[in-house]
Amino acid sequence: MNFVPFFLLILALNYNRSMKKFLPLLVFSFLVISGIKAQTGYYRAIVYNYSDGEPVNGAEVFLDTATSPVAISDRNGFLAVLISPGKHFIRIKAEGKVEQSRHITIRKDLILTENIFLFSPDDDILNGDSVNSPKYAD
Repeated sequence: MNFVPFFLLILALNYNRSMKKFLPLLVFSFLVISGIKAQTGYYRAIVYNYSDGEPVNGAEVFLDTATSPVAISDRNGFLAVLISPGKHFIRIKAEGKVEQSRHITIRKDLILTENIFLFSPDDDILNGDSVNSPKYAD
């Protein structure tokens, strides 16, 4: 249990008695913030180029039916986003790469981590190469 909001509330009430008129707003704010934190899961991924294993900068992740990305990978291919627990559909795309999509399940207070390999339309994935590992791997 998080005791910080209650400690701050007691501190504020003892510091200035005029805070009593802000008490309902203060309590409501702490409850909302605590509730939001308790109802999220985390999704993070590192996005790689399939053909050479290099990180993909600027890969976009779309959640469910969203038309705007919820996360964009950095120069190291890393991205992270807070997502409500449950089953979701994500799409990952980057310029010059084939879009990938998948179903994921997010659990409360847990982190789902993935390595994602995006491939170009000219990558030869139908001749024995695995989509889940780059060509340079043993």
